[in-house]
Amino acid sequence: MEHSPSSWRGTAHDEDNMIIPGTNYGWPDIIGDETAEGLENPILHTVDDTWAPSGSEFYLADKIPQWTGKYFVTILRGNHLHGIDFDLENEDNFA
Repeated sequence: MEHSPSSWRGTAHDEDNMIIPGTNYGWPDIIGDETAEGLENPILHTVDDTWAPSGSEFYLADKIPQWTGKYFVTILRGNHLHGIDFDLENEDNFA
């Protein structure tokens, strides 16, 4: 996860990128779902909501079965833990 700009480009659009060596994720030329040739879009972004992410982790343990496989992001804005279900069968990659 990465923080979005809070300046001349507006706010929000915090991003989660799947990091692939040699890939250009566009900062500062594109944010959120903006596009440009040769630049990669994030797998998800927060649209007009600001999360201010501070860390993330997949939960792979079995102590809380309903959490197994979820991706959790710690959120500074609002001080909470945000869970995301990725759906690898879905073209959008998340549910």
